[in-house]
Amino acid sequence: MLKIYVFYWSVFKILLEIWGGQYKISYITPKKPKDGVFKIKCDIFYKGLKSTPPLIGKIDAAKIYGDTSNGIIDFSTSLNVKQKSAEVFMWCEHTPRYVHEFRFYLDKIKPYTVALVPEKEGGLCGNWKIVDEGNGWFKLTSPDPTDPKYDLEFGNSGTVCKIIVDKINEAKTVIPFKLDNSVYTLGQSFCGRHDFEVDANGNCNTNIKIVDSHENDDLKMW
Repeated sequence: MLKIYVFYWSVFKILLEIWGGQYKISYITPKKPKDGVFKIKCDIFYKGLKSTPPLIGKIDAAKIYGDTSNGIIDFSTSLNVKQKSAEVFMWCEHTPRYVHEFRFYLDKIKPYTVALVPEKEGGLCGNWKIVDEGNGWFKLTSPDPTDPKYDLEFGNSGTVCKIIVDKINEAKTVIPFKLDNSVYTLGQSFCGRHDFEVDANGNCNTNIKIVDSHENDDLKMW
């Protein structure tokens, strides 16, 4: 039994080292689909070490090109069944230019608290302000909305905020969510991953679905 344990532990340590060396590289390009395929090259330096060989690849702009004024809002959740509470993380993938506020609505089906996430934990708005406008509406604003230096970095991704939901007694909880795109005046907008998540007024309109992992294989949110 000892030999088997040592073997599996050795394999597990190797997997940890492999997974720990995975990185995601994000790059915003002004190229349009008509520009066709272009090459990228990336060198990684870490504690005096350099990747060998460099990462070299080809990108087909036609396959990844999208409207740079549109951002994507998505959610993930962590449910604590014993404490009957959940942490909901509101994610942003690709921030448009000149974004210094978010305004959104959360239905008060369950008691909840909206909190910012520090930058060191992947938060985009760690030093912003939260304003509770009442009736389920919240506004997040940069330290100085009139100063472009506080705008979110173009093309960035990360956590907008965290929502702590309490008194979850059911196996499934659905919280209606809406993000108000009318606050943006330069053509920016945010939407979900699906076309049906945009309402007639052009706002992001979807449901946050918190599911008990004991009832389903995965925790999912839509």
